[in-house]
Amino acid sequence: MKGIYVRMLEDWKAYCLMSGIALIEEIKKPFKHTQPRTYRQTVKRYRRFQSMIFKQKNPSITRKWWKITRNWEGELDLHLLGDSFKEGPRYNEKEQKYNIIFSPEWLYQILKITGKLPSAHTFRICKERLIAAIKRRSGYKYLFPENEVEKILFKKSLYNLLFEDKYLAAGAFIISFDLECRGIYSSDIKLTMSDKYKDFLEFMLRVAKKFGWSRNEKLLEVNIDSSLRKGIKASPQKQFGIKTSKIEEIYNLAGPLVDETKNKFLEFHINRIRSKSIKPRKAKEKIISYLSSVKRCKTRDLIIPSGVRRDSVLYHLHNLEKEGFIERIRKGKGYIWYVR
Repeated sequence: MKGIYVRMLEDWKAYCLMSGIALIEEIKKPFKHTQPRTYRQTVKRYRRFQSMIFKQKNPSITRKWWKITRNWEGELDLHLLGDSFKEGPRYNEKEQKYNIIFSPEWLYQILKITGKLPSAHTFRICKERLIAAIKRRSGYKYLFPENEVEKILFKKSLYNLLFEDKYLAAGAFIISFDLECRGIYSSDIKLTMSDKYKDFLEFMLRVAKKFGWSRNEKLLEVNIDSSLRKGIKASPQKQFGIKTSKIEEIYNLAGPLVDETKNKFLEFHINRIRSKSIKPRKAKEKIISYLSSVKRCKTRDLIIPSGVRRDSVLYHLHNLEKEGFIERIRKGKGYIWYVR
């Protein structure tokens, strides 16, 4: 079966459905804001909408979305990308991320196919953006027919297809594995988002439960106390997990991921689960050998060389630390381990 990214390149409906998932999870929403401008020494404030920016540190992901979107621009003769993104994604030096900007016409075309999004927060903001577009002057390039926009706002959601089509459901999770899910490296995969996306999480949970992929019956609260104590900004969040035993099924239906590192870890865990009857040996020796060769690394870097889960890696690392063989320093939310 074709991976979801190949299907998105060939099937406009699949592209629109997955774009809606990306819009909810990763793309910056077109919020209304006030922008000051100085004209002849007079400062005037204009009401504008923020751009829909897709940002990623991984250039492969940004490039993939740009390539597929650019293909549909040509196929359907549409204006889907910002004018300065016709040649490819751009690198933001300050944020150290690769980004592309989607046009208001992209949003119009996506919602024209999908109807209501499974996120009230996202759909409300997008409706405001489209309604504002039909009120602009007649020469505006993103002027949409008012009757068409009204049809979009009351159209039945196409996302009900995810309950009927197992492939599309798996595709939505593969997109989420690339963009939003936590725990890919440890195989403890959770879709985690802030409270304002609770309805979207509930929707994805229902999809997962429909096909037996969820390991939770309801959404769980995320404990953010540790992050707050470390001075990390964190808002209330909810999540649900994917059964480790079902990762292979989702992957076989709609994989692979675009993120090569995440994909490598996912394949490692699938193979490990498949051969779980084989007890991993000499994990500690493998960790010592790898650390001695690279001198310093993150916990996740030791998972594949040692052939065991993250919790097992940590068990051996903490023992090696007690023995005085290695030390650690904090970097961000995790640690860097190095030989003394």
